[in-house]
Amino acid sequence: MSEYMAAAIMIGGPLPHFLRESLARVVAEQGVGLEYGEGPLLQEEVLTLIDETIRLGETLRLCDDEAANGEFQTLEAFLRSHGVAYKRTSDAKYEADGQAILFDGAKIIAHKATQRGKVTAAYRDIEQAIAEGRFEALLAELRLVEEGLPPLTDAPSPAASDVGAQAILLAA
Repeated sequence: MSEYMAAAIMIGGPLPHFLRESLARVVAEQGVGLEYGEGPLLQEEVLTLIDETIRLGETLRLCDDEAANGEFQTLEAFLRSHGVAYKRTSDAKYEADGQAILFDGAKIIAHKATQRGKVTAAYRDIEQAIAEGRFEALLAELRLVEEGLPPLTDAPSPAASDVGAQAILLAA
């Protein structure tokens, strides 16, 4: 059984022109809005939003206050299969921790997060990273997830990633 919780997704980096219509269709099917509590966007609205986001040099931000397990399963699968970068944050609810997930176009980096999407690391994870000589790598990863994404751009086709992108799950 799914828990429904608030989640937001930001899409950034290169987006080939030929993917825009497919992305707009998937976003409309996912049923997300621009703000929490807003109704789902129509495909035509999403196409306009993509164009405007690229023109303004921003990331495309979408929300759902009732996302199943705090995820956008269909949308995230589409983005991963086409190598399009995104960052998803979800709120904590009941026994589920908040999450900050970054897909950089090739791999997924996942960490626990506060209700406001700020990345957290348990002291045990930090101690383990120090003991294993990867503390600087952990800091770089946390910084990458926290800082997010470059703006959405109209660019050549990104390399498609494997559907089963390897998850790096450092948070217990």
